[in-house]
Amino acid sequence: MNPLLKRFITFLLSVALLFPGDLFAAAPVKKIRAAFTAFAYANPPFWIAKDLRIFEKYGLDVELVYVGGARNIQALIGGSIDVSQAGGASVVSAAAQGAEVVILGTVFRRLIFSVHAAPQIKEANDLKGKSIAAGNVGGNSYFAGQFFLSRFGLVPNKDVTIRALGGTPEVLSALQHGQVQAGVMAPPTTSIAARMGFRQLFDIASLDLPFPSLSVASAKNSSRKTRKPS
Repeated sequence: MNPLLKRFITFLLSVALLFPGDLFAAAPVKKIRAAFTAFAYANPPFWIAKDLRIFEKYGLDVELVYVGGARNIQALIGGSIDVSQAGGASVVSAAAQGAEVVILGTVFRRLIFSVHAAPQIKEANDLKGKSIAAGNVGGNSYFAGQFFLSRFGLVPNKDVTIRALGGTPEVLSALQHGQVQAGVMAPPTTSIAARMGFRQLFDIASLDLPFPSLSVASAKNSSRKTRKPS
C-alpha cells in the first residue's frame, strides 16, 4: 500500500476513534465541526473523507470550516470546533502553556517547507541584518524558519528578523512587495514563487526531519454538545 495512503487512512481512523463505538451502529448521527487551517497540498484529508462519504460511514455528519493560522487552537479550546487539522508545533506549544489539547494522529511526519529569496540573496549568510517571513509564532512555518537560520549559524531575531505574517500566501506577498528578503513557504506556493523569480535558497523538506507537520487535534474535554442534524 502506498505510504501516503496509509498515513491518510490512519488520519481518518484517528478522527473516528474520537467518538464512542456505539456511534458506528445505526444510531443517531453525530454532527461535528472539523477545521482545516490552510489551502495547501498537505491539507486535503478532511475534504477527501467528506467527498468519499467516509465520515458518514462512521456515523458522523461533518461540517468543514476554514480556521486560518493558529486560531484553530483557540477554537478547539473555546469549543467552537470539535477537531482540527493542525501543525504539531502549535498543539505542543499550546499544551506546554497549559491548554487542554491533544494530538490524535499525524499524517505528514516531516517539515515540508523551503526557503525562497529575492535574487540578490545568494546564500543564507546574505540574510544577516535582513528579514525573513514565516507563519504565525508557534506554528510549523515559524519553527522551520528558526531551524533554517540556526542551521547556518544565524541567530533568529538577532542576526535575522523573522516576521510572523500568518500564512504562505501572506509570506509570498511580502516577498513580492520587497517587505522581506526571503520567505518560508510550502507547496504549491513554492512553485509560484519560483516562477516569479524567487530562487530556492534552501529545501528544508530534503532533510527529512521528523516533525508532526500535519496532525489531527482535539480538546481533551470538549465543551461542545452533540448537535442533531438539521
